[in-house]
Amino acid sequence: MGAASATTAHTFGKYSLVAKLATGGMAEIFLARLSGAAGFEKLVVVKRILPHLAKDQNLVGMFLAEAKIAAQISHHNVCQVFELGEIDGRYFIAMEYLEGVPFSCFRRRDMFPPPPEARLVASLGVQACEGLHHAHQLKRADGQLMEVVHRDVSANNLFATVDGVVKVLDFGIAKVQDASVRTSTGSVKGTYAYMAPEQLRGERLDRRTDVFAMGIVLWELFARRHLFKRDTDFLTFQAITSDPVPDVSELRPDVPPSLCAVIAKALSRDRDLRQPSARVLGEELSKSVHSIGGIFSASELSDVINQAFEVRLRDQRKLIQVAREGGSMDLGEDLGPSVGHGTALVTTPVSITTDARSEFAIEATFGPPQTPKPSSPSRTAPAAAQASRPTVVIPAIGRSKAPLIALALIVLGGIGIAVYFLTRGPKEPPIVADNPTIVAPIVAPPDAAAAPSYNARPDATEPPDAAASPADADVEPPDAAVVVVVTPDAGVPKTDPGPKKPTGPPGFITIDSAPVYAVISIDGRAFGETPLPRISLTPGRHRVVAKSASGLVQSTTITIESGKVAPAFRFKW
Repeated sequence: MGAASATTAHTFGKYSLVAKLATGGMAEIFLARLSGAAGFEKLVVVKRILPHLAKDQNLVGMFLAEAKIAAQISHHNVCQVFELGEIDGRYFIAMEYLEGVPFSCFRRRDMFPPPPEARLVASLGVQACEGLHHAHQLKRADGQLMEVVHRDVSANNLFATVDGVVKVLDFGIAKVQDASVRTSTGSVKGTYAYMAPEQLRGERLDRRTDVFAMGIVLWELFARRHLFKRDTDFLTFQAITSDPVPDVSELRPDVPPSLCAVIAKALSRDRDLRQPSARVLGEELSKSVHSIGGIFSASELSDVINQAFEVRLRDQRKLIQVAREGGSMDLGEDLGPSVGHGTALVTTPVSITTDARSEFAIEATFGPPQTPKPSSPSRTAPAAAQASRPTVVIPAIGRSKAPLIALALIVLGGIGIAVYFLTRGPKEPPIVADNPTIVAPIVAPPDAAAAPSYNARPDATEPPDAAASPADADVEPPDAAVVVVVTPDAGVPKTDPGPKKPTGPPGFITIDSAPVYAVISIDGRAFGETPLPRISLTPGRHRVVAKSASGLVQSTTITIESGKVAPAFRFKW
């Protein structure tokens, strides 16, 4: 851990920011100090929406929905939210600062050498189940259940404090059935390796979805390895839906058969065969270890945590000392999971909602693609205009030479067109290389009325949220080459149908996007948000376009063989 700066912490409203703990898809996490009268002082965690997303109404809606759910949860087994507020146009959540370790630390042999014993695992699970059950039982003002589902229960979102109390973290993508802020139809959110089968299939979720994820966490604590996580997302999805699940007793003969049976029941792929609630799961866990002494008390669990993770906790205490002494760390550097809550906390995916009829890019090119580094979009230009027209660079030309140059260009253009039609044969239409091409947000030329239209789809409409996603002039563009892709014969009537498309049964492919989510369109048809496991497509070549929440667009061409599963493809931003 770096040294504290000589200056005091940065001020954010009534909070003093001490250190940045993590940065995620839509927010950043800080350890902060709240000071009051008569020496009052309290350490809290401030989760603040990122500046370039503060004007995106869809993302702000997701952030506020998270806060509204979390603020209604008041239980000692759930991380407590103190405040939802807005300072200088940026929404934030203030929550309790926790000292301890996530469940994932018990799984790691380098941090916790002895295999976790049955009483310890059951003790952790019972408390976690109580926190989840409380969230599942939240009710509206009329007494009806809100039907909250966490959707992202994992070994990193369950936390054991130094006091021996387990906390459920991060309701960032929690789902309230029939909520006013919705995700896109068919979208899949959460940590893939902890998803239930119905979650992958995009079905309606209920509390038993979290029971399945809890079963995975418990299994992994005993096995000291992942249950379903594989090298690719597709293989992970396949493992969750069809691979055999080894019984805990096969890996740990010392675990009571009754406890193994409880975990196996929670991992039933048919949700009707699982425990009906997290509380029932917790009760079964507690009963399963009665014969060997029962679950640990909070003090016993505290002793285990403080002894096993002494080095890790020492770093946290150093940071707490800096905070209490009025110092601060470099806020430009994430301290990571070794301090603070022990996990990034920000698992809310960046996501946009789009209409199925929306087009994602203008694709056309003349000559070989160029790869200049894009400049930041203008702060004053409307976002919708920046994302809808091609950039035209007009060089400065002296008035005396302009007519001659224009005449020369006309002559050369005529020659080029003649050569093109004389040499054109019945060739397959040009296809851009399979490597993804990022299409940058593009700005209108000075004389838009006189500029030629390069839009291959005159009826294409702008995505409904384009105007609500402002250009971010403060964020460095990606290192990848940025070009505008255009088909050489855009606007030219096609008389040659080309080679006949392959026939036969459909093939399959999984499409994903990292580190942020993207909206996928294939051959002009919207398929929804990533991840898209095992998409069924007709044999042949298909054009895939991905649009991220920030407005960047990538495209690629995939080939599908009849009856076969193509290698999974992932867009990287």
